[in-house]
Amino acid sequence: MRSIALTAIALALLSGCYSFGQAPRFGQARVAPERVAPGTTALITVGMDDTYGIVHRVEGVVPVEPPVRIPLYDNGEHGDAEAGDGVWSYAVEVPDIAPPGSSEITFTAYTEDGLPVEVRTRDRRVVELQTALPFTIENPGER
Repeated sequence: MRSIALTAIALALLSGCYSFGQAPRFGQARVAPERVAPGTTALITVGMDDTYGIVHRVEGVVPVEPPVRIPLYDNGEHGDAEAGDGVWSYAVEVPDIAPPGSSEITFTAYTEDGLPVEVRTRDRRVVELQTALPFTIENPGER
């Protein structure tokens, strides 16, 4: 009976569904400053609780046309304060052509193989590990 249970756990882990209480999960996400203007620099950070080191990459996407992809780092570079601390960051300059208004960044966690990390929801659905962060771009004269 024990070998059946261990086999079931191994199959679940190999299938990419990490739902045994230690699944990776996003922590607090933020943009500093909260309201940015074109031509300024913003620090984007998102915490990650990843006990087993499943997450190897975090990417944010801003839904404009074409989508803006923002790689985040936990390596002490690119605006990240400390390597390996579970806080993924990126210091990004807001383009001069960025339109004012509210939007959001959707962050997705990826495995070493480049696949989205999958987790099980409370209602037992399997979904990609994602979180969203709203932000506002001001007109340059509003600051």
